[in-house]
Amino acid sequence: MGRSRLRTLLVTSVVIMLCAAMIVGGTYALFGDSVEVTNHLVAGTLKVKLERIDLEQWRLDEDGIVKKTELSEAEKTGDFTRGTTANVFGMNETEAIAPSSKYSAKMRIANDGGSVAFDYKVYVTVDSSQSETDEELAKQIKVTVTDKNGVKRSEKTLWECADFEVANGRVLIGEAESGQDEFTVTVEFVNILSPEDGNNNDLAQGKKAKFDLLVVATQASEN
Repeated sequence: MGRSRLRTLLVTSVVIMLCAAMIVGGTYALFGDSVEVTNHLVAGTLKVKLERIDLEQWRLDEDGIVKKTELSEAEKTGDFTRGTTANVFGMNETEAIAPSSKYSAKMRIANDGGSVAFDYKVYVTVDSSQSETDEELAKQIKVTVTDKNGVKRSEKTLWECADFEVANGRVLIGEAESGQDEFTVTVEFVNILSPEDGNNNDLAQGKKAKFDLLVVATQASEN
């Protein structure tokens, strides 16, 4: 009876030791797995897409009359995401304008597959050197910016717009609606008929103006 009990105790001790060994071994295995886990850190990407989705033009025709131009769908749209020499208003370098000439470009700014939300600002940058932009003409070009709801965000002369922020917004990632925004930029040669206004159209004849549309995007932050 004594031997049987001793054998039972020994077996129990062995079982306990085996269990303990299994616990230790299991703990070691878990620890080993944890050590071997590799953490990947990938920097987010901010990618902006800028497109023209509509265009309207009131320009001089072959008879010298300002009329609305009929444009094809291909002429109305354009991708300005990458560097391009294309004019956002569809104008060529030698194109002449006259009072009541008007160009209206509807632009869409969107997340181009990036993983970072961004805030954007739109500027009209004017080359104010006398050799590139004449004040007499720039003061008679009205620049109007409206948001996607048709609300006017800015209305200034081209001369006043020099490096001026004309629009801003935020683009998120995920849902299509939050992942894009739209704004419309319209430039118009204002018809000033009275010399008493101080900026009669006669002063703008033969003058020129050079300006660019600049979109700057930065990572969105809660701060």
